[in-house]
Amino acid sequence: MTHDHYMRLHKNGFLGDQESKFCDACILQVLPSDPFYKCMQCKFVLHESCAYLPRKISHPLHKHRLILRAISTEFYLFPPDFCVYDMFTCDGCKQLGCGFAYECTKDDCSFVLDVRCASLPDPLIHDIHPHPLFMNLTKGECMRCKSLSNSSFFLECVKSKSFLCLTCANVPRVVHYKYDSHPLTLCYGEEDATNLQYWCEICESKLDPNIWFYTCDSCRVTLHVTCLLGLNMYLKPLVTIKNYNDDDEEMEIVRNRGSSRPVCDHCGSRCVDSLVFKCSNKEFCTLNCMHASWIDDADD
Repeated sequence: MTHDHYMRLHKNGFLGDQESKFCDACILQVLPSDPFYKCMQCKFVLHESCAYLPRKISHPLHKHRLILRAISTEFYLFPPDFCVYDMFTCDGCKQLGCGFAYECTKDDCSFVLDVRCASLPDPLIHDIHPHPLFMNLTKGECMRCKSLSNSSFFLECVKSKSFLCLTCANVPRVVHYKYDSHPLTLCYGEEDATNLQYWCEICESKLDPNIWFYTCDSCRVTLHVTCLLGLNMYLKPLVTIKNYNDDDEEMEIVRNRGSSRPVCDHCGSRCVDSLVFKCSNKEFCTLNCMHASWIDDADD
């Protein structure tokens, strides 16, 4: 993909600070061990691997060729009729995204995959299961989330008929936590959790050791996956999104990293998630609260 400014390759994921950087293509963290490109004039960042994503691909989940786009031509619909540009729903994992996307090359087809789903190997070798997992059009209860509807598509073990949805398959196996100098790894649940008690360092509530969580092998820190990555982990912070219905109205996505948590202007609760949504001089804890506020304003 092209960028308007010169970019410099860095072999280390940190540039003198411990704050996480996020790739503008896949929206995943740039880890200390990740080589990455950083723009010399703006904050644009790409994993080295994302910088060399193929422009066109054939994918087993779709019959047409897909083309890579830095900004999706699709828009996201908030019922009943509120639309926003530059945000899309991946047809593979059903997750909202603001990063790069692979879109169908046919004019009459709106199929779109985020680059994470499009880049999953087939078959996938995953630590949760001893056998390879293959892209398939069949569905079954996901080994992690126990859902049949969390994703549109699943990976299947042809030997045991076990399934892993694309949403869970894309959960990063290694992440960075700014209050820990070591990498955190994804734990897929303890086999014998009878006498174990874990607590999430972020929300300070009890953590179920039978469910996936992040842990530091050196410091023994444990974190809920959602507490660290957020509910909308693939939305891009510091981005402004246009409201399709009103060209003068914009929505800004910002990281919720202040010393105090803002109060949502719709529900009145503290914004505890990793992202805050700003629109019309108001702050919202979730997209649902922002959407509800739009409906209230439209009814007035």
